[in-house]
Amino acid sequence: MKSLLIAAGVAVVFLCFGVSHAALLGLEEAVNIRDGSGYLNVGDRSATLVIDWNNDGKKDLVVGDGYGYVWLYLNQGTNIDPVFNGGVKIESSGTAIRVGIASGG
Repeated sequence: MKSLLIAAGVAVVFLCFGVSHAALLGLEEAVNIRDGSGYLNVGDRSATLVIDWNNDGKKDLVVGDGYGYVWLYLNQGTNIDPVFNGGVKIESSGTAIRVGIASGG
């Protein structure tokens, strides 16, 4: 079965394990992803990509925020029980990557 990552309207990230279409609509299988002591909050108008960034076999998160910055959250747990302890802005030549700003309204 496949898993699905969802950034909810309040910008809290949920992970749905092995969901069917029926379960997905009710989010019965969803769990909040934690970042340190709180929930992982990626901000409004964000986009999230699941990828093994550092080739350690664990699924990490790359997040584009509403201000155009791109963040990396490395998974320090497992793929089934991910643990994130803060993100860092992804840089190129020492400068944070910024791809644009979300429009207001």
